[in-house]
This record gives sequence, structure tokens and C-alpha cells, in this order.
Amino acid sequence: MAASLSGPRDATTVVLLYLAMNWLIVERLTLPDVFGEGEIHKLVTSAVERLLP
Repeated sequence: MAASLSGPRDATTVVLLYLAMNWLIVERLTLPDVFGEGEIHKLVTSAVERLLP
């Protein structure tokens, strides 16, 4: 990684968000009916809120 960010938005937070969103994309492409649109929105919102308080 290039430069480390300060505060709650550090490099680990960036990696965690990256991995979580990639997982959700792969899940959506391979098993499109597991999570509905509303649930995906809730999952993304929850991940961001928990990682970036």
C-alpha cells in the first residue's frame, strides 16, 4: 500500500472494506439470489458504518 491513512481510516480499514465489497460482488455474481437488493444495501451500509465510525 502506498501511504497509511490516519485516524479510523487506516490501511487496515481500507483493506477490510476492499475485501468485504469484493466478497459481496463475487457472491452476487455466483449466487445472485442469495441476497436481495435491500439486504445488499443493508450489508454495505453496515460494513461502512462499522469500519468508519
